[in-house]
Amino acid sequence: MLLNRLNRKSQLKSLLAPGGIFILIDVVREEEDRESCLKHYLEGVQKYWSLLTPQEYSMVENHISSSDFPETQQTLQEISQK
Repeated sequence: MLLNRLNRKSQLKSLLAPGGIFILIDVVREEEDRESCLKHYLEGVQKYWSLLTPQEYSMVENHISSSDFPETQQTLQEISQK
């Protein structure tokens, strides 16, 4: 996933206006593996996203489990400097 993000960075540069910025909002993990990070994140979703129906929560859980690959803050900073 990191390689995919690095490839996209060069594409993003060509889309931005001179002096433009790209803001990335993502789940960031610190010192834990992906599985643990997603488990903790989904616990928060279940606790705080109280308006979700069980079916909606299941959809969110399936999407996050299959599509989210959180990086560390350090990795995101390194990517942003390239």
